[in-house]
Amino acid sequence: MSASRLWQSLDDLNGGQSEAEVSGLDPLPDNELSRRQFLKLLSASAALAAVAAGCRRPDHKLVPAVSAPEYQVPGLPLFYTTVFQHKNAAYGLVVKCREGRPIKIEGNPSHPINHGASSIHAQALLYTLYDPDRIRRVRLGQLLQAPLSQALKEIATALQKTAAEGKLCYLCIDEHSSPTYDALLAELQRRFPWLRGVILPSFLTDTAAELNARVLGLPAEIVPHLGRASVIVTVEADPLGIDRYALWHIRNFAHGRRLRSRHDKMNRLIAVESMMTVTGTNADTRLRMHPAAFEGFLAALLVEIARSRPVPGPILRAAAQLPHAYAEKAQQLARELLQAGEQGVVLVGAHLPEPLHALALAINWALGSVGDGKVLDPAYTLPNSFPKRPGIERLREDLRAGRVGAVLFVNVNPFYSADWELRQLLRNVPWRVALSLYHDETAAESWVHIPVAHPLESWGDALAVDGSLSIQQPLIAPLNEGIGSAQDILLQLARMLDPESFPGVETYYDFLRQRWQQRYGLSEPQWESLLREGVYTAVPRETLPLRFDAPALAGAIRPSGLGREGLLAVALPSYALYDGSLANCPWLQELPDPVTKLTWDNVAAMSPGTAARLGLQSEDLVQLRAGETVVTLPVWVQPGMADGVVVTTLGYGRTEGGEVLKAVGQNTYGLLPQQQLGYVSVSLTPLGKRYPLATTQRHAQLVGRPIVQVTTLPEYHSPEGPRFQQPEFPGYPAPDGRYRIPLTIVPPYEYKGHRWGMVIDLTACTGCSACVIACQAENNIPTVGKEQVRRGREMHWIRIDRYYLGSVDEPRVVHQPMLCQHCENAPCENVCPVAATTHSPEGLNEMTYNRCVGTRYCLNNCPYKVRRFNFLNYHTDTRPPLEMLFNPEVTVRMRGVMEKCTFCVQRINEAKWHARDEGRERVRDGEVLTACQQACPAGAIVFGDLNDPQSQVAQLRQSDRGYFVLEELNVRPSITYLAKVWNAPAEEVHQLRTA
Repeated sequence: MSASRLWQSLDDLNGGQSEAEVSGLDPLPDNELSRRQFLKLLSASAALAAVAAGCRRPDHKLVPAVSAPEYQVPGLPLFYTTVFQHKNAAYGLVVKCREGRPIKIEGNPSHPINHGASSIHAQALLYTLYDPDRIRRVRLGQLLQAPLSQALKEIATALQKTAAEGKLCYLCIDEHSSPTYDALLAELQRRFPWLRGVILPSFLTDTAAELNARVLGLPAEIVPHLGRASVIVTVEADPLGIDRYALWHIRNFAHGRRLRSRHDKMNRLIAVESMMTVTGTNADTRLRMHPAAFEGFLAALLVEIARSRPVPGPILRAAAQLPHAYAEKAQQLARELLQAGEQGVVLVGAHLPEPLHALALAINWALGSVGDGKVLDPAYTLPNSFPKRPGIERLREDLRAGRVGAVLFVNVNPFYSADWELRQLLRNVPWRVALSLYHDETAAESWVHIPVAHPLESWGDALAVDGSLSIQQPLIAPLNEGIGSAQDILLQLARMLDPESFPGVETYYDFLRQRWQQRYGLSEPQWESLLREGVYTAVPRETLPLRFDAPALAGAIRPSGLGREGLLAVALPSYALYDGSLANCPWLQELPDPVTKLTWDNVAAMSPGTAARLGLQSEDLVQLRAGETVVTLPVWVQPGMADGVVVTTLGYGRTEGGEVLKAVGQNTYGLLPQQQLGYVSVSLTPLGKRYPLATTQRHAQLVGRPIVQVTTLPEYHSPEGPRFQQPEFPGYPAPDGRYRIPLTIVPPYEYKGHRWGMVIDLTACTGCSACVIACQAENNIPTVGKEQVRRGREMHWIRIDRYYLGSVDEPRVVHQPMLCQHCENAPCENVCPVAATTHSPEGLNEMTYNRCVGTRYCLNNCPYKVRRFNFLNYHTDTRPPLEMLFNPEVTVRMRGVMEKCTFCVQRINEAKWHARDEGRERVRDGEVLTACQQACPAGAIVFGDLNDPQSQVAQLRQSDRGYFVLEELNVRPSITYLAKVWNAPAEEVHQLRTA
C-alpha cells in the first residue's frame, strides 16, 4: 500500500506552507517599476549571467617531479589498509592515496566486522587529517614554538621533581581498543611506580559492566550479535544509532531483513522508548513510554516469561514486588519472545539505571540468549569496557588529598567534559601536560601542549569485538613538523627519565613489532601479508566461564528512582559529533540528524504535548536547571516523544579546538549525574526569546505524492500480495514486463552498451547517513554553514528524507535516500539553454560544468529537488593544508555552477579503463561501486548495469516490491526503490492502513 498520509514536520501535519528549497536574492522594493528601470535590470542580469555566473578556472602552475618514486604510477592510486578506532570499538579501513596523500577512506572488505562498509566517523577521519586547525608546534608555557626536545626535558625534570617529593603523576588516557597501547602503559607503570594510568572518558557507561561483573563474573560489556536474533526488544537502547558498534549492528540487523521473495522471513524489532531514537525509527513496533514505566514494564515482562521458563525464586520475588505497567503489552511481547527462545533478546540503553539492566539480564538468561554462540555471547565483549568509575574515584581521592604533582592528558579533554569538581581539582595540580591533535580546552589549561600525530600518520593496532586484530599504519608523514604519535612521545619521555628503559626500542613501531613478534611469532613475509590484508584473525580469544549469581541479580532489581513528577532530562552523545571530539569537522556539523534533521546546533527536544502544556514552540529559548547547572537551549518539538521528557545531546558548546566549532550549540555535560549518562530531574524556564535553527526537514518537499510505498510482512506474505498504489497513466508494457512505458512521440533510446542504474531497499535502509558523508568526501562537496543551510542552500548530492506516517504521538518513520534519478526523459535536460546537462549513451544524466551559466532552470524543473547550486565560492577561503583533501578525480566547482549526483562517473570510467586494459568490452558486475553503495553498512544500495540480466541490480529491479518515485510524470528514472516492509503483527495492519 502507499503511505498516503506522509508528513515531515508538524507544519506539514497542520497544513502549513513549506519552505522554499533555495532562497535567491532579496526581493525588490514594493514600488512601481518604470520601463527604463526594467530594461536596466534586464540588461544587467543578462550580463551577470554571462560573466559572473560562469565557471571561472583559476590559473595554476604545474611542476613535474624530477624523479618519481618507483612504486608510484602516474594516474593510478595506491591502497593501504589500516584500522579505525571509535573509542574502544574498531573496524578495518582501506585508504586510497594519490601521489602520497590519502584522498578517500573506505571500509576493509576483508575485515569481519564491517566487510567493506564504513561510518560517518570513519569517513570524517580524512577531514581531521588535513584540518588546518590542528596544532603543529609545541607550546611550552608562553613560548608558542618550542622545540620538542626542550619541552620533553622540561617535562622530565618536572616529573623527577614530583617523584622526589613523593607525589604521584597521573597519565589520563581515553578509551581505546589497542592491546599494544595497553602493554606500553603497563610497562611504563611497572618501571615508574609513581606513575598511575587512568582511563578518563568523556562520559561513563559502566552500568552493564558493573552488573556483569557481579552476576556473571565478567567485568565487561557484552556486545549483542543481532544477526543471531529473530526478535529484538530495545528499551531506549540505540544499537542502530549512537552505539559505538552501530556499523556492525546495522550490518547484522539488515542481514535479517533481506527479502528476495515473498517466502522470506524477517527479524522483528520492538522499540520501547520515551525519545525518538534512530533504532526507534526503524522499529517494526514502537511503544512510546515514560522512563518511570520502564521498570514496571520489564518486571511484568519477566513475570510473564517466568510462567513458561524457569526463573530463580529470589529474582522472581524481586520483580513481583515492583509495580507493574503496561501488562497487556507485556503479555503480547512475552509470547513473541518465548516463541523466539534463545533468538530473542532485550537490550537496555546505557543511560538507564542498574535495575533496568538487571531485569533485562534476567529476561535474557531465562530465554537462553546468553552464552556461547548465542545473541549475547561472552566471546563478543567490548575491549577495555571494564568499569572506569573506580579508577576515576581513586584519581579524585588523590587530588583531594594533594597527592598528585603532575598530570599528563593524552587525547582527553576533561576541562570540557568533566564535572565542575574534577575540573577544579585538576587546576590545583602544578604540572599539567596535554598531548592532543587540537589546542582544546584542556590544552589551554596546561603548562605544556605537544601536538601528536593523526591516526593516519602513526602506527598502532586495535582489537575488534570478535577478537580479530588489525594494524594501524601511517599513510602520510606527520603534518605537525614530524612530531610523532602520543605513544612515541611517551617512549621518548621514558628514556629521558630512565635511559635503561625499553632496550632495543627507538620508536613505537619498534615496540609494536617486538610485541607482535613475541606474542604471535610473525615472520617478515607474514607481517607484510598482515599489512596488505589489514586483519589478523588467528588470535586465541581468552574468555571467562560464565557463572550466574541469582542472589546478586535479585539484589539489583529494585525501584529505579525515575519519577513522573516534573521533567526528566537526559543528555546523550550526539549522533554526528558523539562526545565533541569531532566538533571541528564541518562535514559532521552540517550532517542533518537522522531524526530531527537539525544541523549546527543541539536542542531541548520535547513532545508536542509537553510543549503545548508549557506554551512553547520550536526555536523558543529555555533554561534547564539541574542542581547548580544551568543550560540554555532552543526548543525542538519532536513527534513520537513521551510527555514529561526533555532530550538533548552532548558534544556541542566547545570553546577551544578550532574555528569551526566555536559558537555552535551549548555544553550540556553539566546535566550528567557525575559524568554518568542518565536521567536527571530538571526545572524549565522559558526566556521569551527565539533562536533560529537550521533544519533541512522542510527543504525539497515531495509530500502529497505517492513517494514511499509501505506494507507489512503478513500482507506481503498473503496470496494477494501487497496492494501498492500504482500511478495511473497511459502506456504499454516494457520488454521485461515489470514496468510500463508511457506513451510518447519520441522513440525510446536503445542502450547498446552499458546502461547504469540503481536499486535502493527501503526495508534495509536505517537512515544512518554514511552515504551522505561518503558522497561528500568522494565528490569534493563543500559545507556552507548554518546561515546558508537556513536559506536552503546545503550542497549534499544525496539526502535522507525522513517521513512520518500516522499520528503525531505514535508515528511510524520511513527513511528514503533521495539523489539524482538519472531520468531517461529528464526534465532538467530540455530546459537548459546551454546544454550543460545532457544524457549520456549509458544512461547517465551528466553535468558539463564549464558550460553552465547558472540559470537554475534545471533546478526549478527537477521534480525530485536534488540539484544543488553554488551561490558562493565555498572553496575560496580554503586554508592549507585543506586543499590536500580534494579528490583530484572530481572537478572542484565554483560559484554560479549547478551540480548533482553523477553516479560516481569517475569510478565508472576507471572500471571501463581496467576492462579495456584486460581486453574486455564490458565491466563485470560489482566492479563499479558508487561511494554511497560502498559505504552503506546495510547494503541497501545496489548499483550496476541494467543491460546485464545477470547483474544484481537488474535482478533486484524485477522485485515485486520495486517502484519508481513519481513514475506518473513520465521521466523514467533509473533508480528503483524497493518498498518498505514492517514485520508488524496482523492486528497492526489495519492501524497502519488507517493511520
